[in-house]
Amino acid sequence: MPPSSDHVLVIEQRKRFIIDNLGKLSVKEMADHLSVSIPTIRQYLRNLGVSNRQARKDYREKFILQNLETHNGREIAEQLGVSQTTLSSILRSLGIADRRNTANPESYREYFLANAQMKTREQMSEELQLSLRTVARYLTALGISSRKLKRKSLIQN
Repeated sequence: MPPSSDHVLVIEQRKRFIIDNLGKLSVKEMADHLSVSIPTIRQYLRNLGVSNRQARKDYREKFILQNLETHNGREIAEQLGVSQTTLSSILRSLGIADRRNTANPESYREYFLANAQMKTREQMSEELQLSLRTVARYLTALGISSRKLKRKSLIQN
């Protein structure tokens, strides 16, 4: 007995969902969404002749390249659901230097000279989207002293 037209439609809808989400979702996430088992999703992938691992890698690389100029590493990693360490590994595999290591104190000299006495390290850290430790290191390397928060203001807030 041939499969019913409803069954064929469900199979086609599943295939379309898998193709549309290839690389975006894990095999488990696809299985959960479609309420089928992981082996069922893997069977669909084999029948389609695709690898979710490769598709996921391709999707991540494409996403990173599209967003590299407009988003920082933390935001990109968060969007992809990976750690910043994983993002750094992907960047290295693409031959892109980790942006955290390419900046140097000199590139921030003008900003620090203009703001170090008016703003706290915490405020500058937030504005520059750099860690507090990095701001402190850069200020030290440039020989610039900065305004410090008074203990009373910390206690009162």
